[in-house]
Amino acid sequence: MKNTIGERLEAVKKHFHLSNRKLGQIAGISGQGIADIIKGVSKNPRNGIFVKVSDQLDVNLNWLLTGNGGMLRRSQAAEAPAENDGYVRLPLRTLGVNTASLLASSGRGTKGENYPVLSKLAKLYTEPEVMRVRGDNMEPTLRHDDVVLVTPVAEADWAMMSSGLYVAAYPPDHMTVGRIIENTIEENGKLVLHADNPRFGKTTVAAENIQKMWQVRRLLDREV
Repeated sequence: MKNTIGERLEAVKKHFHLSNRKLGQIAGISGQGIADIIKGVSKNPRNGIFVKVSDQLDVNLNWLLTGNGGMLRRSQAAEAPAENDGYVRLPLRTLGVNTASLLASSGRGTKGENYPVLSKLAKLYTEPEVMRVRGDNMEPTLRHDDVVLVTPVAEADWAMMSSGLYVAAYPPDHMTVGRIIENTIEENGKLVLHADNPRFGKTTVAAENIQKMWQVRRLLDREV
């Protein structure tokens, strides 16, 4: 039995073959923050950290917090995608199409198109989706026609988003991919998305106008 919450978090890290940085992205904190919890330096970490780990990796939250039960819990996904030969086919949606249609097509993809993703990769995340990038504002990190794995971000977590790539949907008909460098939702209700391409600037979106957020998790089979 893993006696401390740090030991249990380290067991999760090893089980899913994650780095401190990657697990930190999942938990909404830095890689150093993960290291501090594992080492016992952080004495009273927020429960929200472990809730995110539980939600994203299908880890038993009760086990993570108390050590009772088993590490893994059964996925709560309403419908698991069809799996074949180690791959799962996820709906492929293209950024740049009509936003209203994209939001309404949840789980259906663009014109019924699907994209094969390694099953072991898809299982790392809750509600994984696949999107095709349009435009070059995120070059060289993301290029036109790149396909990325994304996961939806709950509205309650928008104020905690930081240091990562995100997709924001907002009216009248916009889908923006950008890097969050400054998140001032709690201070002034605004989110700033930065382009990696120096030819582009930044986009400021009022939180009240955001319809949906996704975090970009992977570019094909490598991290972004």
